[in-house]
Amino acid sequence: MDNNENNINNENLVEENTSAKETNGVDENGGYVSQFGELTNADGEPLETTAPTEEPKKKFFLFKYIHPSIFIAICVFLVALIAFGVYWIFGSKTITGTWMREVENNSSASSTADEVEKIAVYYTFEKADSNGKGTYYMNVQGEQSKGEYKLSTSGDKKKITIGNSELTYEVTGVKLFGNATLKLTQDAYTDQSTGKKVESQTIEMNQDKNPGYDEMSMKDYKTDKDLIGKWNTEYKISYYYGMYQLDCDIEIKDNGIMTVHASNSDIGMDSTYYYAYSAENGKLTFKGVTDKDKNKATLEYKLKDGILTIVDKNNKTMFSESILGSAQFYKDGEKKPEGITTVTTTTAPSTETATQAATQTTKAK
Repeated sequence: MDNNENNINNENLVEENTSAKETNGVDENGGYVSQFGELTNADGEPLETTAPTEEPKKKFFLFKYIHPSIFIAICVFLVALIAFGVYWIFGSKTITGTWMREVENNSSASSTADEVEKIAVYYTFEKADSNGKGTYYMNVQGEQSKGEYKLSTSGDKKKITIGNSELTYEVTGVKLFGNATLKLTQDAYTDQSTGKKVESQTIEMNQDKNPGYDEMSMKDYKTDKDLIGKWNTEYKISYYYGMYQLDCDIEIKDNGIMTVHASNSDIGMDSTYYYAYSAENGKLTFKGVTDKDKNKATLEYKLKDGILTIVDKNNKTMFSESILGSAQFYKDGEKKPEGITTVTTTTAPSTETATQAATQTTKAK
């Protein structure tokens, strides 16, 4: 091979190497060529590379006129308004809640013809079930009686049945504002025993709150940890008429409140009596939660062999017994001790005032 051929081959190698370098992004001067250089079309003219611009999103049409924060505030107000309307229609006109009325206490020794003492009577109606049945509580002078009621309708009238009495009821005012009134109307009827016609009667009760007997303890009361708990007994009392066996228990709480619960399903009695107490060194002092301090009673008590004995030597309280002057109890949930005495008394475990108030309230209905 001669020199001319060698030169030709060398020139070809140089051209191939140069092309290879350009292909790999390197120019003839050793520099790098951008891989994202100007793009051209088939005619060598550059292509348009400008990205298309997006059109702005359209605003909610109300936002053109109202600021979003103001719009949200308006929505919240409307929701609250709707909720108030629902409450007004369905909640504000229900009998559920606590209602209070005042009655004359004719049994009070301090009452005169010119000045008749009045006492507050509270009715608390729990929410009725889907069948219109519910539980109510009557609270008067520290006594709480439990009963059942039933709601119904007759035409455009709302009816409530309590015991053997069917009454028409109406709620006016707004319970949300605390100024609602409950009207109970006894329609005119003929007394079957006398044949006399009884005119229609209406009583009104104002919206109120539960009297809260559990919060009416005496100031600076003392508690005895051995007394805390529920205690059971059985004794007979004369309640309105006849002799009835009552299931009774007392509960002594550490908050200075003592309750006496008495019930008899045959006569529909289910009552709880609230007392404020103080116990220390074998002495139990108690009074009705709504009574004044001068009405306190102080008794002796002792606990032995699982039997709690409360002694009333003067036979003036519900713990008295005509012969022994005492009442005996055993702890709830424990076996009845063999040595416990069944107590018999002729005094109902309630004040005459409470009984009178309950009777008047029943008659008013």
